Amino acid sequence: MTSFKVFINGLVAVLTAASLSFGAAHAHRLKTCVTTLVWEQDGVMQVTHKVHFHDAQRVLARMAENKSETLFTELGIARMALYMNEDFEVTVADLKVTFTPLGGEVDGDYLYIYLESDKPITGHRFTVKSDIFRKDFSTQYNKVIGKRGDLEKAASFGKKNQVETVDFSL
Repeated sequence: MTSFKVFINGLVAVLTAASLSFGAAHAHRLKTCVTTLVWEQDGVMQVTHKVHFHDAQRVLARMAENKSETLFTELGIARMALYMNEDFEVTVADLKVTFTPLGGEVDGDYLYIYLESDKPITGHRFTVKSDIFRKDFSTQYNKVIGKRGDLEKAASFGKKNQVETVDFSL
């Protein structure tokens, strides 16, 4: 009987430690925004921002006039698209590229925001700055992946106001 109690106490201790470590790991999920830039044949740049739904909802709740506004409404999606666009910048030949928000959607644990450049972009090199959610979360980490034809380049952003150059020259 004593060995059974020791077994049960050991099992409870292991299960408790496992649940605590899962909670800690989940609570410290890396806050990230992954942005994909697809440079189309016609020169138009398609942009997709992917952020964790919970992070985006926290930001929206902080800035929304209506505290019950969510990312499941058109207004919530539009507000988030405009907010994210403020902290994302692409420059080609020293000219800032302007983007039009196309919409967004929630899919599983993520929010996707879609944008498109207002006009075709010429050239093979651009600089990019991604400070999305950096003013909201001090540990925010952003990654931008640029695609043009078969070429794919990536830049990582761990510091505020960090600017990276992406070159698609052959």
